[in-house]
Amino acid sequence: MKRPILFLGLLTIISLSVLAQNKLPSPRYGAAVVHYNDTAVYIYGGVVQDNSKSNTTQSTNDLYHYNPSNNTFTKITPSGDELPLACGAYMAYDHNTGKMIVLGGLRTTSDNAFYSFDPYAFQVSKKTQQPYSQRGYMSGGYTGGGNWLLSGGQLANGTASSAVYEYNGSTGTFTQKSDIPQGTALYGHTSISDTLNNKVYIFGGLNGSGTNNFSCYEFSTSTNSWGFGPNWQNYPQNEWTAFPQQVVHY
Repeated sequence: MKRPILFLGLLTIISLSVLAQNKLPSPRYGAAVVHYNDTAVYIYGGVVQDNSKSNTTQSTNDLYHYNPSNNTFTKITPSGDELPLACGAYMAYDHNTGKMIVLGGLRTTSDNAFYSFDPYAFQVSKKTQQPYSQRGYMSGGYTGGGNWLLSGGQLANGTASSAVYEYNGSTGTFTQKSDIPQGTALYGHTSISDTLNNKVYIFGGLNGSGTNNFSCYEFSTSTNSWGFGPNWQNYPQNEWTAFPQQVVHY
């Protein structure tokens, strides 16, 4: 019996060594996730368990790099400005500038600036204040030309927003667009971008009363107007999930 025990002990030591090198993020929710050049994934922020207090959670500004080629995580400590402690932020990679943008998020301070992260220099830069109040779980859809359509979001008081803005990555500026129609306020919804036809579709998520949204809305970037997208009403309600992955069609 000594040999199996010794073998299991050796496996345990090896496993602990691998985990020490592979800095797995602790369990969390509300983290922002972005793909980088199809070679890496960055994970930022979210809410984690406070190990010093049982059943207590806190927001974090952790930034992790995941390498899918060897299935490893690395915790990044960037130089420059410090990223805010945030939950439900939106993060996107700007192919034109080669940098990532951090927008929105429910934060622990009144700071409402947006940030950029340079994955080459591992440096964070604090930018100007965003034109909207703090909000988490807003949805973003790439509209082409270095622009993103940002819609909805959960406000600090727990209600939802119907506001829509366009972010221009080249100038770092925001332009307000037409609100989500029918007075609909959403957060945790998904944006699907169709840059070939100048459309962005939003669906799913939760509305202002905290119930599931089953409507699909279509935004035309050429006319700055909303319409209805494909009919999703035939989908079983139990197949709808709030806070799904963002989907982009370039």
